[in-house]
Amino acid sequence: MSTSLTIAADNDSELARVVRESLHLEDGDRVLIEAKDGAVFVRREQSGRGLIEENGLLVYDSGVDIGDGDIVQWIKDDRERRIKYVGGEVAEP
Repeated sequence: MSTSLTIAADNDSELARVVRESLHLEDGDRVLIEAKDGAVFVRREQSGRGLIEENGLLVYDSGVDIGDGDIVQWIKDDRERRIKYVGGEVAEP
C-alpha cells in the first residue's frame, strides 16, 4: 500500500489511520518503528490474529510478512516448516 500525505499538525490522525489500516492493527497491538537511511519502517510486533476482514472479504492474517518474494515458494517453505513441527523435528512452527 502506498499513500502520499502532507504532514501538518491537524492530520496526525490521518497518518495513524493509514498505518493502522495497512497493518490491520487493533487496540492493544504493538508495533516496532525503525528509522534507517531516511526511511521509516513500521512492523507489527505481535503475531497474527487469524481471520480478519479486508475489503469485505475474510483473509487469514498469519502475522508473517512474506514481503515481495515468491508466494509459491513461501507456501512450500511454510508447509515444510509445519510438517517438521507436527513430526516433532522442531520445537516451534
